[in-house]
Amino acid sequence: MPNKILWCTDTINPIQDKLKGKFGRGYHCTKISPGCNNCWAESMNNRFGNRLPFDGRKAEFELIRSELEKPLRWKKPRRIFVQSMGDLFHEDVADFDIFRVVRAMHKSNFNGNKHTFILLTKRPERMAAYFADFKNSFGSGRDYKFYEENPSRATRNMWLGVTAENQEQADKRILILLQIPAAVYLVSHEPALGLINYLPEFLKLGKRAWLINGGESGHGARPMHPDIPRHDRNQCVSAGVPFFFKQWGEWLGHHDMGRRSGNVKQKIIDGLSMYRVGKKSAGRILDGRTWDDFSNSQPI
Repeated sequence: MPNKILWCTDTINPIQDKLKGKFGRGYHCTKISPGCNNCWAESMNNRFGNRLPFDGRKAEFELIRSELEKPLRWKKPRRIFVQSMGDLFHEDVADFDIFRVVRAMHKSNFNGNKHTFILLTKRPERMAAYFADFKNSFGSGRDYKFYEENPSRATRNMWLGVTAENQEQADKRILILLQIPAAVYLVSHEPALGLINYLPEFLKLGKRAWLINGGESGHGARPMHPDIPRHDRNQCVSAGVPFFFKQWGEWLGHHDMGRRSGNVKQKIIDGLSMYRVGKKSAGRILDGRTWDDFSNSQPI
């Protein structure tokens, strides 16, 4: 599948819908909060998958071994987003399939590939429960004993994160995320639908935290108020947290329009004129520069 996600080098999607389509693959997820309304993965599934909507049906998932084993063939270290087309911790994904995905990450690390695996979820409760149960997570015998005694080593090549579109979701999800041992804690504020004041427990992690901000793109995209990425950036700069600004999305505010002009769609949010100029034209320049900071806890 094409990868245009700027903050990773590669994506893999080992968990797929058993219902296949024209391209021999299918994906599914369940929408659970406002950020899901214009789901990016659903639109990609309409183009490259089975073209079935993410309509809340109970899904039958299967693990695609060839997809899972791709990183084992990559010799150069990569930053790999796992399950970009869904949620590994979706309620219909079998526990054993999660186990096999996580074990593959461990195998990659032990084989000396030195990849970094990024897991993002809107279901941190299940992620936390999974990593808390070491017997189910890592099997029995030597691995189980080692990880039980050294929990932080179990996720040393993993960046674990949540997506949070507004303050309500951030408060719920980040607090649970921070209970899980991880090399890096990631928050993806995308689509950024509202201002977020981040928990002090997250900001004080400094370079072990990572924040991504991005506006919504595609059909029906909602405008992101220009104060939102600046508020995120300012909190990160003050706390020493790496900040990655992915995109404005489809819309720009009046003061960020620059020399752009023409007959474009206009909306007013919070008294501010917003203009739909398109994702490419809107770009990703924030106050004169790009923001491409990464956590350096595990450099690629």
